[in-house]
Amino acid sequence: MVKANKPNFYKGQISVLINGGCFSTTGHLLALLREYKIGKFYGEYSQGSNYSNAGGRAFVLPYSKTLVWIPTFQYKMKTPNFRNDAKGIKPDAEIPLQAADLKTGFDRQMDFVIRKIETEK
Repeated sequence: MVKANKPNFYKGQISVLINGGCFSTTGHLLALLREYKIGKFYGEYSQGSNYSNAGGRAFVLPYSKTLVWIPTFQYKMKTPNFRNDAKGIKPDAEIPLQAADLKTGFDRQMDFVIRKIETEK
């Protein structure tokens, strides 16, 4: 059964800010947005993608006592047109942070998208 859109659904452009903090389920969402060509991505590569590892076994290495976690399952979204990139999901417009942004609290990616939206009005 296919549901029809409600009469007041959003018809504007969607801007999605992404960076290395996007992983796991967020990566799944980004993969689906990319698959169905919903919105434009701005920022930096995501860490997540159309799959993620889960489940698994943890054990401690005998000499170093390092805890190691080995995943035993992989969840993959049904995204037949998805092209894997070892870096993650690439933004449509790459906007890297600069060191000064961290000192001043300036959100370069958000500023870019806000200026872009304002110029399109």
